[in-house]
Amino acid sequence: MRCSQRLIVLLIATSLCVSAASNTWKKKDKKTKAQREANLCTMEGNAAALHCVCVGGAPPVNTTSAECWIFTGVSKDHSIWSLFATQPHINQLKILVRPQGLFTFIPTKGLRHLYHLKELQITYANINEIHPYAFANSSSLRELTLARNQIVTLDHHAFAHLTNLTDLSLEENRIAEIKRDVFVDLPKLQKLFAAHNNLSVIQEGAFRQLAHLLELELDTNYISVLTRDTFTGLGELKKLDLSYNKIRMLGDLTFSELWVLEELNLEHNQIELIANRAFAGLNHLRKLTLSHNRLAVLSGGLLGGVPTIIHLDLRSNNLETITYDSVQPIIHNLRNESSYFYIADNKFVCDCRLAWLHTLRNETKNPLIRNTLDEITCYMESAGQSPVRGTAAAPSAAPRTVSGPFPADNEDYYEPVEYDNDIYDQQQDSSLNYVTSSGPRDPRKRHLFEIPPQELPCPQPEQPTIAPRTQVPTPGFVGVSASGAEGLLAPAILLVAAMLVT
Repeated sequence: MRCSQRLIVLLIATSLCVSAASNTWKKKDKKTKAQREANLCTMEGNAAALHCVCVGGAPPVNTTSAECWIFTGVSKDHSIWSLFATQPHINQLKILVRPQGLFTFIPTKGLRHLYHLKELQITYANINEIHPYAFANSSSLRELTLARNQIVTLDHHAFAHLTNLTDLSLEENRIAEIKRDVFVDLPKLQKLFAAHNNLSVIQEGAFRQLAHLLELELDTNYISVLTRDTFTGLGELKKLDLSYNKIRMLGDLTFSELWVLEELNLEHNQIELIANRAFAGLNHLRKLTLSHNRLAVLSGGLLGGVPTIIHLDLRSNNLETITYDSVQPIIHNLRNESSYFYIADNKFVCDCRLAWLHTLRNETKNPLIRNTLDEITCYMESAGQSPVRGTAAAPSAAPRTVSGPFPADNEDYYEPVEYDNDIYDQQQDSSLNYVTSSGPRDPRKRHLFEIPPQELPCPQPEQPTIAPRTQVPTPGFVGVSASGAEGLLAPAILLVAAMLVT
């Protein structure tokens, strides 16, 4: 009987244990199912802070590309970032913020789960600061785009240890300064875009760890000062864009660290002065753009250090002349079919310093250069000079001609030119007040090639102004009579006084 009771108790206990275990497994199974349903690519509904559209691979588990939209405010500690672990194979990720959304940080916690991420884009956020090591554990990244995020500050090590990163875009933000140690351990970075910001300061050595950078775009900022150390470390840079800034002058050796630079864009600045050795060391430079600045003079030695230039743009400056000496180092390049030479929209004076352009026009094989030269206009007088009416005054001796290249120190010689009949047979009459399609023409203005080179007047050297000698009255001799002994001594005394004064 006792054995029978014990057996019944044992069966009841076993039944209870089995029932409890069953309930436990059901709960575990239910939790696993919930976890399985919480997937980055399957979240739906407007209540979700993040809504992702996934493509590629085999969704919802092995997607390779995701475009995620943020509709509301989301914090750094939000549980949504843990869902990135459900899609570890994503290699392309876009995070975009809707107008009503609020996103103020780099989602480092979410990115750490994406071991295969190669391309990341974050746009339309309100990220004020890129904190140190914001992209930690993202060493697989190759392209990083952070445009239009209102970024102001880049902390030290903001971009660090991204050993595969090749392209970095920081365009259209509010970055005011690039400090040292912002870019650290980026051995493969080749392109850095920071255009359309508020940049006014670049600390010396800010790019020193970007030894393999090939392209740097800093256009449309407020940069006003450049030094040799601004570009320290960029020994492999080939393209530099500094257009639309506030640069006023370029000192000696400004770009000397850029040994292999091929393209330099400085258009739309406020450059008034360029030192003779500003471009020294740029032995591979092929394209130099200086249009829309305030240059009044192009010195003779400026292009001596850049003999490889085939594209030179000097449009829309204040140049009164451009001499043969100033472009002599690259004159042979300008005769090639692949070259470009833009000098229109300056304040050229119609004189013999421009005569060499007639020769270049006839010798170049480049129709583009020929057409560009045909559009050059000049003024028959410059500021502060008397008008010149088309032909030079009769010189005291006939101008000499040379059969070879222009001498380096020559300004009043011209080379014999075989004129093109289609140009000179169509010269206008002596009246300069004819009307063009755009209205009355400036009576001082002429097309350069309307004037044969032998009729271009040469500017007269300015005579030094000598101040008249002033006689200082000598005390004691004022009002001396011209008669008597005083009258005889007065001239001699005045002469001695004048000699003492001089």
